[in-house]
Amino acid sequence: MKYFKHLLVTLFITAFYFSPAFADSQKIDINAANVTLLSTLAGIGEKKAQAIVDYRSKNGPFKSINGLEQVNGIGPKTIEKNKSLIMVKIMASKSNQVTTPQAPVTPAVTETAVAAPTPDSNEKANKQ
Repeated sequence: MKYFKHLLVTLFITAFYFSPAFADSQKIDINAANVTLLSTLAGIGEKKAQAIVDYRSKNGPFKSINGLEQVNGIGPKTIEKNKSLIMVKIMASKSNQVTTPQAPVTPAVTETAVAAPTPDSNEKANKQ
């Protein structure tokens, strides 16, 4: 029985380790990584890592890992070497968010009641 429990725990841990969710959590998101993290990738030193960050700041987030080819000095071979280590999470930016236009707010119109002239007020107006 003890062996069976040990086997189940081992299988569970192995299944979790090789699950896609766990694999993605171990990948570097090229839209969020800093220079230090990017420079750990094969063929990408500090200068190329800084170029990635600069490109991302100027042009916005990458839509796919192949977008790295737009960065000077990074080609398909570098991307292929790092394919299993990198990923792209698309982040919503304020400019990409869809907003529902709001109807213009118009102030409420209130009517002011005007009292009808009374005989007393007519006499007072005539005396002045």
